[in-house]
Amino acid sequence: MNNEATDRAAWVNGLHDLANFIDTHPSFPLPDLTISVWLSTYDYDDTKAEVARLARQLGRAEKNVVYSTFVVSRDFGPHKLKVETARDAVCVAKVVGTEEVEIPDYSDVPTKKVTRDIVEWECSPLLAD
Repeated sequence: MNNEATDRAAWVNGLHDLANFIDTHPSFPLPDLTISVWLSTYDYDDTKAEVARLARQLGRAEKNVVYSTFVVSRDFGPHKLKVETARDAVCVAKVVGTEEVEIPDYSDVPTKKVTRDIVEWECSPLLAD
């Protein structure tokens, strides 16, 4: 058995052992926290394809954007499995205009005006293909 298979088996067995322990010790209090498991897909060659593959396996899943991170998640009772990647790996930034804003300069001048792009993100349906 290779290391990945050994690690996978150990990880899954650990979850089974934890669930079995809690199930067979009804007087043991439930932990205060639920389990959130994160899987990062930042290092894949074709991140969009990999996230789509994982989303298909999750079946019913929720998609969200949190700042610059794109997240696909599925609830398992009170627990959550999350697949995350960079938003720009699965969405396309579209510049729709510009705006002038004042930002702190941290020098003798308290603020300075700069022009920045107004960006909207186009996230086509991940599983459309």
